[in-house]
Amino acid sequence: GCLLKTTEANFISRHIESMYHLRHNEIYIVSPFIDLPLLESRHGFGRFLDRAVEEDTVVVLVTSSEQQEDRLPAFKNLEERGINVYFLSRLHTKLYLFDVDLAARNVWQQGVYSHAIVGSSNLTYPGLGFDDTKPNEELNCRLPYEMFEEAQRYVTRLTMIADDYKKYEFNIRSRRQ
Repeated sequence: GCLLKTTEANFISRHIESMYHLRHNEIYIVSPFIDLPLLESRHGFGRFLDRAVEEDTVVVLVTSSEQQEDRLPAFKNLEERGINVYFLSRLHTKLYLFDVDLAARNVWQQGVYSHAIVGSSNLTYPGLGFDDTKPNEELNCRLPYEMFEEAQRYVTRLTMIADDYKKYEFNIRSRRQ
């Protein structure tokens, strides 16, 4: 089904984890709130993103510009690992876009296509139901394949109007002075 939940089947966490076994052209994650440990290389999701970068996948994170200054080193680390980070004020969108490399699918993956997930789940442990954390009651929808390009255009527009990491860091440090 297209509905992905945190507290009952179909679990969004399992759906995202199923993406770990595919090659991608692009991965876009849009979430105003983030549990940064999910993105660290020691977490399965962070390792998935690292491997995607190694496979020349464009990996983009768009998050709220309302981040605290003490999080700058973590965002800088993401940039250094090849994950492009953008910051946008008044962001409320939650979107997970997986542009699957169709030519790289094996025989068991032939039914898997590029898709986007929109809904209420932030990139947090309770928002996605990752690990042993008690999940929030979240509901998301895997968009039909026919809507993928529209979601892709939307997230591209977000990156165009958002601040990249360097501009965001400069603005944060300028406010301090």
